[in-house]
Amino acid sequence: MLQRIQSLYWLGAIICLSFLNFGLDVFRFETKDAVYEFDFYSVVKLVNNKAVNEKTIWIYPACILFTVFIIITIFSYKRLKGQYKMSNRIKFALTFMFFMLTVNAYAGIFVKNTNAVVLGPGYFLFAIAVIFTYLASWGVKKDKKLLDSVDRIR
Repeated sequence: MLQRIQSLYWLGAIICLSFLNFGLDVFRFETKDAVYEFDFYSVVKLVNNKAVNEKTIWIYPACILFTVFIIITIFSYKRLKGQYKMSNRIKFALTFMFFMLTVNAYAGIFVKNTNAVVLGPGYFLFAIAVIFTYLASWGVKKDKKLLDSVDRIR
C-alpha cells in the first residue's frame, strides 16, 4: 500500500489540502475603496484594515471531503479498477475546483475595477495538490496496465 508511488503522491495531496484548512489566503483583490481577501473559509471585505463584510463559502468542507476521498482511495488498493475510477473522479473534481478558483481570481479584474490581484500561498498549495493527484492517477493507471499485461501472459 505505502510502497506504491501513488500513495506518496496522495499523501502529498493530503498534506497540501490540510494546510489549506488552516486559513491560508488564496487570493486578494485590491480596489481603491477596499481590499477583498479570499481564503478557504470566507470572503472578507476590509476597509482600513477592518473587516466590514464577511461571507462564508463552501470550499472548506470540500477540502475536507477531498481529503477523506483520497484516504479512502489509498486504502482501496486491493480493488485496482475501483481505485482507478475513484482516482480519476478526484482528479477531475480537484481540477474543476482549481479552474473555478482561477476564474474567480481573475474575474475580479473585470468586475470590481481592481488595481491588482495578489495570489496567496493557498492558491499555489491547491495547484500542487492538483499536480499530486494527476501523478497519483498516472501511477494507478501504470499499475493497472502492468497487472493487465501480467494477467494476459498467464
